[in-house]
Amino acid sequence: FRASGPFDLLRVIPAMFDFVPEDAVVVAAINGGYVAMAGRLDLAMPEDVAEQQCAAMADAVVRARPESVLLVRYCTTTTDEDAVGDSIAMHLMGDHIPVMLNITVTGSQIDGSAVFTVAGDPTVYPAPSASDILTMAGTGHARRRDDVERSIEPGPRADSISALVALRRTQGTPVAPNAATLWERLLTEPVSAMSDDDVADAVHALSDPMLFDRIMLADPVPTPCVEGMRDRLVADASRIERLTELAACLTDAEAAPVLNCLAVTAYANGMGALLNVTEDRLRRTR
Repeated sequence: FRASGPFDLLRVIPAMFDFVPEDAVVVAAINGGYVAMAGRLDLAMPEDVAEQQCAAMADAVVRARPESVLLVRYCTTTTDEDAVGDSIAMHLMGDHIPVMLNITVTGSQIDGSAVFTVAGDPTVYPAPSASDILTMAGTGHARRRDDVERSIEPGPRADSISALVALRRTQGTPVAPNAATLWERLLTEPVSAMSDDDVADAVHALSDPMLFDRIMLADPVPTPCVEGMRDRLVADASRIERLTELAACLTDAEAAPVLNCLAVTAYANGMGALLNVTEDRLRRTR
């Protein structure tokens, strides 16, 4: 995506993280016109923890060898954004990497009350609201982190499908011969369209390392030319949506293999919020 100024940048950032940052500092390292690295830190951290996190963030930026760095401070419920943002900027300055664009957003983009200022410019500009925020590959990103978290929590089908998966595991049931076909369906069709038994067979099949690798390493579409890149983005977005639905169909006791698939896919697509909440849920699994 091409960002020609601060307004465009504030529309693109939610697509980077899969949610709209609130009370956070976002850092983006730009190299060759591309985002080489993007990270986010919460403003509400204890001072000693914040300093460690800021140093780690700055180190990650340095390793990306950026030509320029963008710093965006989101102050949704507080005006005390200086500590974390300034600490990152100071660390980068010590490494001779200046912050080229320093933006402060106050208010909420989701509620449409946000405005932004650019360091050195006293003008207050209206920030993009939820209706303005960039839509990435047909999926909306105007949501809060807790919405992302709820999307992978166990849903109504979790108990019944997990019981079927557990039964197959404890009885040593062989992987279904049509498992690969089931996964092709799972990654392209809504999980709600599949029966509990088919979903359980697909999840049980992840115990086969070869099938797991085949699912993880397969391109969702053939490597496209530049003109076909949207097809790849749409396919990746569909895969993430299907894996998210599948994670919600399993209890913590049976969700680990699917959550691993989702974590790898979220990481590969730069969806920081989804990766974070997936890892949080993974810690609850066995």
